Amino acid sequence: MIARVATDAVDHAEVLDRVVAPVAERLEPLLGEAPTAGWLQGRWLGHPLHPVLTDVPIGCWTSAWMLDVFGPAEHDDVATWFIGLGVLAAVPTAVTGWASWLRLPPELKRTGVVHAGTNSIATALYAASWRARRRGDRWRGSAWPTPVRRWPPWAPSSAATSRSAPTSAPGRWTAPLARRSE
Repeated sequence: MIARVATDAVDHAEVLDRVVAPVAERLEPLLGEAPTAGWLQGRWLGHPLHPVLTDVPIGCWTSAWMLDVFGPAEHDDVATWFIGLGVLAAVPTAVTGWASWLRLPPELKRTGVVHAGTNSIATALYAASWRARRRGDRWRGSAWPTPVRRWPPWAPSSAATSRSAPTSAPGRWTAPLARRSE
């Protein structure tokens, strides 16, 4: 409920148009009109490419977190590798996100710039984590992304909101994209 209210507020925050307009003006010739625009937007796939690519950095960073929390110390190098791969994968993910963003209506572009800004901060924190880990400072390396894991504070856990999450007993799953009866 709170997340929906916050998203609607951002959608209607016309003050963000001061950011949206210049960003769109700069990106349109690079990503909107380029010969590769259709490819970056995922037209060949029949679906935007950006959501598909987001699984790589999210998966890498989640795997690193799992190793940090539950893995033995000898897996520190693997966690560092996952962090670095996630940072690298964030670049094409962001490029495809901006390419798709150019096709959105104005109110969703507002949400898109906030989304891009917060994800840029998250990526910078993970880059700092990677750098600290490469220098042998596992504590700082695992501490840098902590704000990302706690933001936004009102958001429920993904397991609680996923439509494919277990509903009661193991083996009983709801169908993806299932609709509630009206």
